[in-house]
Amino acid sequence: MIKPGIGVRMPEGLQSSLPEGAELDFLREWFGSRQGASQALTPFLDPIREFLERPAKHVRAQLVQSSFELVRRGVEPDVFERDLLESLASWVEALHAGSLMVDDIQDESTLRRGGPALHGLIGTASAINSANWLYFWPADRFSRLNPPAEVELRLYRSYHQMMARAHLGQAMDLGYDMTAVPRDTARAVSAAAMNLKTGELMRMSCEFGAIAASADATDLQVLSEFGRSFGVTLQMLNDLFEVSRPAVGGESPVPLVRPSHIWGVASEVLGESEFRDFQQLMKADPESRERALLASHPVVERARAEANHAMKSCIENIRRHFNSPASFAPIEELAERVIHGYQ
Repeated sequence: MIKPGIGVRMPEGLQSSLPEGAELDFLREWFGSRQGASQALTPFLDPIREFLERPAKHVRAQLVQSSFELVRRGVEPDVFERDLLESLASWVEALHAGSLMVDDIQDESTLRRGGPALHGLIGTASAINSANWLYFWPADRFSRLNPPAEVELRLYRSYHQMMARAHLGQAMDLGYDMTAVPRDTARAVSAAAMNLKTGELMRMSCEFGAIAASADATDLQVLSEFGRSFGVTLQMLNDLFEVSRPAVGGESPVPLVRPSHIWGVASEVLGESEFRDFQQLMKADPESRERALLASHPVVERARAEANHAMKSCIENIRRHFNSPASFAPIEELAERVIHGYQ
């Protein structure tokens, strides 16, 4: 678990905040009581609870909280702001959990967070429904806090932008086989997919914290750009990890033919014929000798160096702007944990 920031609780038990009590009163029209409504939803909510109880890093929740602290330069939140931050942190983590459920269906993965993928437990149709519900339920729960109208509007706009763009990024991730993409467009396709799919959710997480802290336009812009850059860098490190990660417990390896940081680097450092050879290598059988050599390929080594440099630049840029060691410490620690987690 990532260490919490100043005075803010991490969403360690997202499952404990799933609908219950008064939140289910709208169902009493059909079931007569809260208990009846709760029992009616048990088959739907119990698998989601089990999924949310699994170990997770809560990177996005930490970005919400750390962004708030950076804007406030370490000043602790008041009681309402604590509740607001906890709700926003739960919102982004629920969104991320829903996206993982859909990813597992699209990737035909069998494992997630140390347990079976949700669609393996409850079926594909029900898993899609559960994931879609996690996209929208936290926003309904958040509205119950009755935040100032301007704050609520800014948060919803940030959320809807993320949802629209992230789906486009996922479409690119699923729709492109990079072994068939021309060398001169590989960088653009890969960069767009990473920025839209991963960068947007991180961007929203940082904006959530900044908006909750009543950030001015400059601070908000800096944190928005940081979130996107941090997300892209996280995706770079994940792409590199997948090159050498062995399959776990019969899990299918992640396809390397999708847009990634590695493809962007390959398109810039390899000539036409070398790039075509690299395309063949990336789609080789995961158990083959050729594929085993991929982790030490010069392109992968170059990609790893660029990813580490990108993370350092990302952190240095935000450090220069805020220049507050105490409030900056949590986000710096988060970056270190991310880097070490992929080594």
